[in-house]
Amino acid sequence: MIRSSRRSRPLAVLFAIALAAVSSLSIAGAASAYGGEQGYLLIHGPGTAFAGPDSYNNVTTTAGGTGTITFAVKNTGPSTSQFLLEAYDFAENCSSCAPAKMVVTPGPAGTAAAMLGSGYFTPPIDPGKTLTFTMKVTPPTGTAAGTVYDVEPFLFDTSGVNQLSEAFASVSVTASTGTAPDDQFVTGAGSQKPVAQVGGVTPLVSDPSAKPNATSVFTVKLQNDSAVTDRIAYQLTDTSGCGAAFPATVKVGTTDITSAALGGSYQTPLLAKGKFTTLTVTVTAAGSLSQCTHLQNASFWLSYSHSGNTVGHGIYLVTNPVAS
Repeated sequence: MIRSSRRSRPLAVLFAIALAAVSSLSIAGAASAYGGEQGYLLIHGPGTAFAGPDSYNNVTTTAGGTGTITFAVKNTGPSTSQFLLEAYDFAENCSSCAPAKMVVTPGPAGTAAAMLGSGYFTPPIDPGKTLTFTMKVTPPTGTAAGTVYDVEPFLFDTSGVNQLSEAFASVSVTASTGTAPDDQFVTGAGSQKPVAQVGGVTPLVSDPSAKPNATSVFTVKLQNDSAVTDRIAYQLTDTSGCGAAFPATVKVGTTDITSAALGGSYQTPLLAKGKFTTLTVTVTAAGSLSQCTHLQNASFWLSYSHSGNTVGHGIYLVTNPVAS
């Protein structure tokens, strides 16, 4: 399908698309309408509850392993409609990395390739109903730890011009050791594996979608990977302006360090090479996103550095309220 307009893509994505030479029309047939459909995307990574639209989700896996993301297209229009799906598949922090292997079901074998190319038309969806897709993403064997693959799906009307919704999705290759003098490894709930910042990209850790008054718990390991004994400075910043709607607490063991963490004055004890301090960050869904300045999700920026240095690099923690 030839469009007069489409979203812009990074060069890495254009390279990925060149490899995916499958036409949407060859597997999906012609669209049933000519634009104007109404709908949005729901998504979940960890857990089973959908969040969205426009929520952020990350899952972890190993190189050669598979991360699974589930998303759904919801038809909010008055009539049965098809929609156009597209997707990214590129490594944010590795320009030389090959795209991950992506399989999307249900649909023909070429569904993922079509989404990475000119688009895939969904089957007709009745008003108020959803159609659920499973995206399995496998980073190539040998992909470096800490590599983050951007695999987010996009939803368009059948004209291919009007973007209706976006579901921010990524798959991170788990990392347990790092190359920076001060490293941070964050683990979400359940079976998630540690996520680390490698190569300049800012990764995120998303917890299973939170129901009202439920908590999201993140385990943070601050590790000294330098050659000298030192401290690591740590700060937690509310990046979505949620305040009391999504309050966070930070503890080391049973000791509450929330005030110091939010104020930017917390430092670990002296840590020898390879040693670490473990923190627990708990975010409570006490309110709604309407109380936040940034309405897509409740997120916190975990920044850290060697003591005496500017605290500037970090990882995002994201709590996605369950979709209504």
